[in-house]
Amino acid sequence: MGRTSGIAQRQIPAEEITARCLYALVNEGARILEEGYALRASDIDKFISTATDSPPIAAVPMWYADTMGLKQVCDRVSNSTVST
Repeated sequence: MGRTSGIAQRQIPAEEITARCLYALVNEGARILEEGYALRASDIDKFISTATDSPPIAAVPMWYADTMGLKQVCDRVSNSTVST
């Protein structure tokens, strides 16, 4: 148990941390598209891949989400815990 919060601590696997970060990028990408700042999801991936020195999977979050399918992405983004 945490000292002050009463929440039990747990070890979080690296894969879960990566997934949570990736889903956060996908969620923000969806907002960018919804607000009209980008025309296509691929525009977001292109920007990320040219503007950062990210690992390959992090450079294409919108493509990754597209390959997973909208339902799975929505389910995982809305879950408080993400399993890989």
